[in-house]
Amino acid sequence: MKPNIFEIATKELSQDAFITWLLMWADDSYKATDEDLHQCGKEFVSTLIKNQYSNFSESINKVKVKRQKEKIDVWAEVNDKYLIIIEDKTNSRDHSKQLEKYKEIAEKWCQEHNKEKPICIYLKTGNECEANLKKIKEKGYSIFSRKDFIDLFNKFEQIKNNIFVDFKDRMSQIEGLTNRYKTEKINEWKYFEWQGFYKAIETKIENEGWGYVDNLGGGFIGFLLTWGLYCERYPIYIQLEEKKLCFKISTDPRHVDLPEGEKRKIRRETRNEFRSILIEKAKQKGYNEIRKPDMSGNGSYMTIAIVEQKDWLGADEDIVNVDKVVENLKKYLAFLREFVAEYNEKK
Repeated sequence: MKPNIFEIATKELSQDAFITWLLMWADDSYKATDEDLHQCGKEFVSTLIKNQYSNFSESINKVKVKRQKEKIDVWAEVNDKYLIIIEDKTNSRDHSKQLEKYKEIAEKWCQEHNKEKPICIYLKTGNECEANLKKIKEKGYSIFSRKDFIDLFNKFEQIKNNIFVDFKDRMSQIEGLTNRYKTEKINEWKYFEWQGFYKAIETKIENEGWGYVDNLGGGFIGFLLTWGLYCERYPIYIQLEEKKLCFKISTDPRHVDLPEGEKRKIRRETRNEFRSILIEKAKQKGYNEIRKPDMSGNGSYMTIAIVEQKDWLGADEDIVNVDKVVENLKKYLAFLREFVAEYNEKK
């Protein structure tokens, strides 16, 4: 046990510095200083390039690295031929069309300097849903993940450099925490365990993605099971809010210019109407665990019914059975689709 600088310096700028540092080691000028770090740097560069050029086998001799060039996190010129740009993320995600902008900048630079097509990398050491990562790939970026880092580091276990070892240990620590949902009782789950659980089920059932949802109650990691089902003009959907499974509806008639008091009245009446008929439908199906929530909100997105943790996920002292949970979720999805179809048919 020893202090780990990357448990203290958790900001993306600190990770930018490590990535830049490791890329710099690939340059031949550092070979005599530390052969193992030099070879690891070369392997890192080669792995990144192979994301764009799968048959890449050239020797890497020259690597020139910059930070925040054109506001891009890491900019690496390799062998005076290739450009690697890296958008580095820990727990945040892309925003404001930054990836499209950086790719355009890199492509223009490569054209002006007669270089190969740029290698665009989205480097993520935290956890992110596959729905987001798929969109990032569609923007022309390759994903380099925490697991990719771990695989790289495992090839160089002989390296004892303190910076290298601290970063390697931090990646392994996050990976271990993410996978703890497999062995920890459900009531012991925290931030990483919920993410690991969501990562496990997202590959087994249709979904719209998951991520942190901020609210006045302190926020939660939410998993959006479905979107796009409408009862007339109202979206109705299922969202996992950690231990709660929630049937929700968006009731705000935004196209109607009404005073806020009138809007609240419409939201309340619509919420209560859908709650009543959904719970009645659940009782007819024998799903008595679908019930009214203890508290009712009055906003744009409101919970109309819930299923408690024990009925869909497991008891506090249980170790989660992922396959059983997926079976439960598919049952509630089928129920919601049936409910929506019957409602719209009657209307």
